[in-house]
Amino acid sequence: MTEDNKKAKKNNAEPKKDTRPEWVNRMKTQERYAPRLTSLEALNLKLNGVEIPANAIIHGMPSVFKPEYCGMLVEHMAKGFSFDSFAGVIGHHKQALSTWVKSIDKFQEAYQLGKAKSLLFWEAKGIEGIFNESFGGGVSKTLNAPIWRLNMINRFKWKDRAEEEKSIKIDVASLSDEEIMQLAKELLEEHERNSNSDS
Repeated sequence: MTEDNKKAKKNNAEPKKDTRPEWVNRMKTQERYAPRLTSLEALNLKLNGVEIPANAIIHGMPSVFKPEYCGMLVEHMAKGFSFDSFAGVIGHHKQALSTWVKSIDKFQEAYQLGKAKSLLFWEAKGIEGIFNESFGGGVSKTLNAPIWRLNMINRFKWKDRAEEEKSIKIDVASLSDEEIMQLAKELLEEHERNSNSDS
């Protein structure tokens, strides 16, 4: 009810007649109950085989995503290339790739598969380089181990094995000299056991 109609009802006057065409009123009702989707949400539903209602309101700029990008991404990363460099292959910025990974299920699956294939590629290169020339005891002439290690740390978040640190608080003022020596001996023996088990 419009403000004028409310005032007219209060004063027992006849309310103003709605002069809008009938089709406008129908459209307003349909909009109220119509699903609202972004273009990426609609694309994701379509790629997953879900039919989009005819009265759905799709807003936002149409996506430049193409379904064939999924297979292309997997092939690209299987060759050892990064996810970000795929943006250069298809001619879009990497922010578009990130948006697609978050919004499009099939592209998310392709990204996860591509990561696994890229890891496989680089691990195979490492194994190939390690055993190529050095299997007989010589030094590998093809693998630059520090560069390969740095590549794996940066690409796949590898970490060096972290040293465990133990923090012990002891009030030595309350201990006798013999107890302090015994405690130091035990800690040293434990440290040596841990050092020997690591190597």
